[in-house]
Amino acid sequence: MFIHHKSRAQASIWLAVGILSGLLLLPGAYGDIASARAAGAAPGIDAESAAEDAARTACLRRAPNASLTANSYAVTELERSIFVFSGFNARGQFTGSMVFPSAADEHAFLYNGGSMLDLGTLSGTTSLGEQINDAGHVAGLFGDGLLFSHPFLYDGRSARDIGTLGGPYASLAGLGERDQVAGTADLTDGLSWHAFLYEYRRMKDLGTLGGSTSSARAINDAGFVVGQADTAANRSAHAFIHDGRRMRDLGTLGGNNSSAEHINAAGQIVGQSQYAPTRDEGHAFLYQRGRMRDLGTLGGSQSFAVFINAAGQTLGNSLTDGDREWHPFFHDGRNMHDLGSLGGIAFAYVMNARGQIVGASLTSGNAAVHGFVWSPGDAHMSDLNTRLLNAPPGIEIQDGHAISDKGVIIAASNLGFVLLTPTACAPTTSAGTASLARTPADRQAVAAMLKAGAAFSAPNWRPQAPVAPSKTARAPGASTP
Repeated sequence: MFIHHKSRAQASIWLAVGILSGLLLLPGAYGDIASARAAGAAPGIDAESAAEDAARTACLRRAPNASLTANSYAVTELERSIFVFSGFNARGQFTGSMVFPSAADEHAFLYNGGSMLDLGTLSGTTSLGEQINDAGHVAGLFGDGLLFSHPFLYDGRSARDIGTLGGPYASLAGLGERDQVAGTADLTDGLSWHAFLYEYRRMKDLGTLGGSTSSARAINDAGFVVGQADTAANRSAHAFIHDGRRMRDLGTLGGNNSSAEHINAAGQIVGQSQYAPTRDEGHAFLYQRGRMRDLGTLGGSQSFAVFINAAGQTLGNSLTDGDREWHPFFHDGRNMHDLGSLGGIAFAYVMNARGQIVGASLTSGNAAVHGFVWSPGDAHMSDLNTRLLNAPPGIEIQDGHAISDKGVIIAASNLGFVLLTPTACAPTTSAGTASLARTPADRQAVAAMLKAGAAFSAPNWRPQAPVAPSKTARAPGASTP
């Protein structure tokens, strides 16, 4: 199962790197809902010959969803008002928010492969879907039109308010197969926040490690929650695991602070920890069998891990030699592999069960931000713009947002969110967007990537407070938070 979670690292990338999709929603882009428009098989793009087009059509007929190492990706445009939050579940469904014809504001949706189910809202006027499990159940937030502050759970029939810990705001970290919801919520005093676990229709405060605050980052199907919590007297913040009965301190690599970011079904945990009391920098770690292991770096002073799949493969990001750039890494259990970049700093978001990774990278000269894909065995990442088949004219893929176990990608582009379906066909020679004129959104996305790099180079080691997503923050042209 693939549970998409927004770890501290990934949430920061999302917000600082662009809310790329938010920058992509053009004024006037909200439109009536319709079935997804498949653009991948459209003939005649860029005056290609009839023979070439016929060959590609035949190729698509023979081998859609071809293989792990796709030669190209057919593009399916989604509605322009869509903002995708989750990754895929095992059935190819995902969730997010969009404007429906019957609604004046955005509502959470469930994507069922060509149709969008409006999940409505509870009190307030707006809602968004953030997490999805393999049953197609959705956890999300609803609110008053400007802030999404209260969590809900949709169980396939109806949505219900799952409450908070007494305060006004809550944020979500994950949704398990038994509809367990993990997250972080304000307490009644409004001054502190704790990780929570919602199961059996009850919200449980997971407490702390002796300090005042804690935050949840992820949950696995067994209902084990991981995150970060303050220790006694708030002297430090440590990674934790909560097994449903008690919170356990995972310690550090030798420094004062650590944070757990993800856990797989086997209970393997990854995150980041300071490695010396006198150093603020942190290294990625793997915690298993009661021991925290330093995964090292790509030659620089810092690294952090954000995801571990069922095979025990770890995804993260690291500074390279001399702290020149941030690059994503893949750790196979023995060695850390540099995925490279497209010419500047790069960050990876998510990985599927096969070890395929998508993310975003600055291109050479910091000209633009492009989405990338990498598969085990690849020498370096590939620019998704060079792998498109019969792409819509003018499209620029700017972010690889999520990837399914079949290799289907949700990507953000200058035309909105799109689905990229792997094929065995050769990509069109016209694919790629190096000649496109740079826009204000491009420049803003580049600035946000650089800002993200600076932010990760100066990590904040305190447990994160729940921050209600803001509709304003995702509006076209909005400044990056």
